[in-house]
Amino acid sequence: MYSLQSGAYSIRENAELQKTNLIIAGFSARITKLYKDNKVLYVVRIGYFKNKDDAWEVGSQIKTKLNLKTIIVTNS
Repeated sequence: MYSLQSGAYSIRENAELQKTNLIIAGFSARITKLYKDNKVLYVVRIGYFKNKDDAWEVGSQIKTKLNLKTIIVTNS
């Protein structure tokens, strides 16, 4: 299963702002905590996709609507 990732922030409020903008634009966004190098990152992720093609299609829509780049990530 795949998701899109649009950002990773050390400050939760920054992640919340991006998540809110994505939701307003009609995307299913959430924040996930990621622990890296003894630091917490607040990662903004969008959707759950069965394949990379579906994720890529939504990523393209996000780029068009919000001018926001995304990457495809694997959900653990």
